[in-house]
Amino acid sequence: MSAADQPRYVPVRAFPPYAYVSGQAPHPVTDPRGHLHGPAAGPAPAVDSPIWWTEFDYARDLWNHGYYWEAHEVWE
Repeated sequence: MSAADQPRYVPVRAFPPYAYVSGQAPHPVTDPRGHLHGPAAGPAPAVDSPIWWTEFDYARDLWNHGYYWEAHEVWE
């Protein structure tokens, strides 16, 4: 099954403009051209909240579609 055939768990959330691969694109956080550059995200939601599960599922979408670095950032 290709990445395009993978189901989406949170289809309303758009994917980043590119999947970060070191040396091939601007670093998403530290480079001003990065797609996550700017103020740091706030604290993670509580594990027992619905928001936590939405973030977890969004990270699964990222992983399943080749956004490995972005997925690990969400999971952290």
